[in-house]
Amino acid sequence: MLAELLQMPIACLPANYDPDRDEPPPPLLECKWELGPYLPVATIEYTTFRQEFDAYFGKANNPIRSLVGRVCRLEAATQADLEREAEVEDFEAEWKEISSGMVSLEKNRLTVDFWSRTFDPYRRARGGLRRSQL
Repeated sequence: MLAELLQMPIACLPANYDPDRDEPPPPLLECKWELGPYLPVATIEYTTFRQEFDAYFGKANNPIRSLVGRVCRLEAATQADLEREAEVEDFEAEWKEISSGMVSLEKNRLTVDFWSRTFDPYRRARGGLRRSQL
């Protein structure tokens, strides 16, 4: 099945595709197999990666606002690991999944599925974002 999936043509994104403005594109690869009463489906989705950002949490330019209403995965790394990653060339911080689900933002309260936290609107929000359809 995997070999067949990888032989499928890869769908290309339109040249003017903007992940912040446009709807999510169709899967890059998709294959379906009929196995009796079952229909296994394998897809490879396009995921945008955002470089690290730095904004005040309560400001309109906070990139987290672009994720409201989307299904996302929230991951975190320790501050010590992030500082060590910045200092040591071959060290990579360990990121762990905190929550996965629909993103909502009410004033300064960020919710991802059942995880929720209120942030100081004048605290700097730093991080990197990836958006994908799960």
